[in-house]
Amino acid sequence: KTCSELKLPKNIHKKEDQDKVSCSSLIGVITGGVNPYENKRCAEGIAKLATPGVVVGNIGCGESPEMRRSIVETALGQLPTDTFRIAINGFLTPPELMDAVSLGFDIISTTLPNMLTLNGQALCLPLTCESPSNDNTQQNINLRDSKYIKDASPLMSDCACHACKHHTRAYIHHLLIAHEMLGEVLLNVHNHHHLLEFFSAMRQHLHDGTFEQYRQIIDPH
Repeated sequence: KTCSELKLPKNIHKKEDQDKVSCSSLIGVITGGVNPYENKRCAEGIAKLATPGVVVGNIGCGESPEMRRSIVETALGQLPTDTFRIAINGFLTPPELMDAVSLGFDIISTTLPNMLTLNGQALCLPLTCESPSNDNTQQNINLRDSKYIKDASPLMSDCACHACKHHTRAYIHHLLIAHEMLGEVLLNVHNHHHLLEFFSAMRQHLHDGTFEQYRQIIDPH
């Protein structure tokens, strides 16, 4: 059904409308749940239609990381290598985001910064291949923890976001405990800024050939 509906836009437009249609691009959506056969069948059908891009929409439903990788590899393996690849769910942690990059996704949608903000946490990932010091091994910190009551340091000392440049951990802790909306606003600013820095770091490590080494820093297990 997914493939048959994808054919409709090509069939319903009259010949004189083709120039208008050619200005837009159709994106196929790979479905099939966790069934390898259905995933492959759907991907093969979309490949025949030669869409410029695909969305992998059958992950993020509670499957294990191993099953997710198998699903994605099976589906994407049926497509031309120049097909634009989009992941809209299923990758919720830094190691999983790195896994998505290694699988070849071009666009990755994630709720990671929002989830951390709602939990009062700040994302604090290392951006280089240098092993973090013993004092900086946490990849996120819980600003609701009482140990930050008098902490006058920024969320991250080397972060250039507005929250880190102008406010302290103690102040953000106070805002969260007092249920002031500004606390979550500042955390959201930092978490989104740092996530973009994380993706920038991954691009640089791919360019430098140190991606796998960096991956061991983010996910040492």
